Amino acid sequence: MIWNSSLCKQKLEAVNSFENYIFPVDFRIAVKELSHWAKSDAVFWNCYVKEKTILSDISFIITSEEYYINILKGKLHEKDIHPYSGGGKPILYFSSLILERSFHSPILFLPVIECSS
Repeated sequence: MIWNSSLCKQKLEAVNSFENYIFPVDFRIAVKELSHWAKSDAVFWNCYVKEKTILSDISFIITSEEYYINILKGKLHEKDIHPYSGGGKPILYFSSLILERSFHSPILFLPVIECSS
């Protein structure tokens, strides 16, 4: 089963716990630090779920060029990024890709590609 962005936002604690379990400590984010993304249309999450267990996920966020550049320069952490609000150039930021199995990749990418066409 695929959880789309809407369902991932509803199940934000589960998605966040899954990512924090996999990611190194430097990349872990508290669920409260993601609440602005859960309210935004500028995030795309998909999770591959089997028997209520998240096995793989992918996420993209739309933010401003300024946030993106400051992340590249080490001035900001990913948790400090905010959704694009119309100022400056929008950037599609590839936030996460966690795959239990390589065949999950096209399953997770396809809804994102369909959304953009």
